[in-house]
Amino acid sequence: MNPSRLFIPLILLLLFLPGSAMAADVNVTFSDLNLYPSQEFALYQVTDSGSQYLGTYNTTDTVTLNSEYEYNIVLKPGPLSWFDNPLDNFDLIWNNAPKSLNFAAFFLLIVGVPLLTIRFLWWVVT
Repeated sequence: MNPSRLFIPLILLLLFLPGSAMAADVNVTFSDLNLYPSQEFALYQVTDSGSQYLGTYNTTDTVTLNSEYEYNIVLKPGPLSWFDNPLDNFDLIWNNAPKSLNFAAFFLLIVGVPLLTIRFLWWVVT
């Protein structure tokens, strides 16, 4: 058999064979998640027998994780101060409200503001 005929099938075979790759460590910075600044969370490494606790971190920490393993992040509840940034907390409530409440508030805003404006102008004119 001609060696040039074996070249292309050999290259294709080598492309489809699984190769070993070295997995590098990954640095994860949790400030990119846009969480509450003092939000704490627990980090667990998933193992065959369950989960192994790695530690408690907050949003300013950077953790080096091995990419060969899977990890679970569990957010820990903490006290929120409504007076630190009330607009962000209002957005938190608004995003967690049922969609029907959002539609009702939008409808009241669209219908209610013109009606109140007309009544006010009617009161001023008469």
